[in-house]
Amino acid sequence: MPLHAVQAVFFDAVGTILHPVPSVSEAYWQVGKEFGSDLSLDEVKAKIKTAFANQEARFDRDCHRTCEKAEEARWRGVVAECLPDANNPEACFRRLHNYFAQPSNWRLADGLDEVLASLANLGLVLGVASNFDSRLREVSAGFSCLAEMDHWVISSEIGWRKPSPTFYEHLVEVVGLPAQSILLVGDDPINDLEAPKMAGMQGMLVKGPDCLHTLVNRLGKSPSAGTKVPAG
Repeated sequence: MPLHAVQAVFFDAVGTILHPVPSVSEAYWQVGKEFGSDLSLDEVKAKIKTAFANQEARFDRDCHRTCEKAEEARWRGVVAECLPDANNPEACFRRLHNYFAQPSNWRLADGLDEVLASLANLGLVLGVASNFDSRLREVSAGFSCLAEMDHWVISSEIGWRKPSPTFYEHLVEVVGLPAQSILLVGDDPINDLEAPKMAGMQGMLVKGPDCLHTLVNRLGKSPSAGTKVPAG
């Protein structure tokens, strides 16, 4: 699908430009063992999938409203559901919550530094649009290339999670560009493709390691590239 007159590119964070190392399941399993859990890695994987779905359903019922307190409660619920046999549930939660705030436990998508530099050279406004919480700022501080980002739209800071229409309305307001000139790149077909399109934006799914490099080639042919609007 062609990309038309893109002037700004926003990236989802987790699963798109940032990946946990080791995986979320492995981290939960390892920390769980520190707190006496006897669950196997496969059991933890299955519980995480269910816990994530349950927590997303709760936000659906709340019309995707959120805040830092709500996000912490969300993750506390996930940990409790995934590691029900931990001998100190609160300490286990704190250990995992802090774990995912450390840049050393994350890696960048392959070649992201080159991709961001190329997009910046094209004159495009760059940003992050994420359902993570304020820990994302701590994580991003560990990666110098993320300084290329002009804007950070984080759900817990603005009060709404993707796919709420209000999330995308806020993003458009922050950038100060027409919605149709903004591209959201991510790995979720609803949050990063369908919902942005309903908000008048463009969306693109990341389907493999070469997808971000393909994005640079496609946007390099955009007639609007090279007219960067100063970040507000």
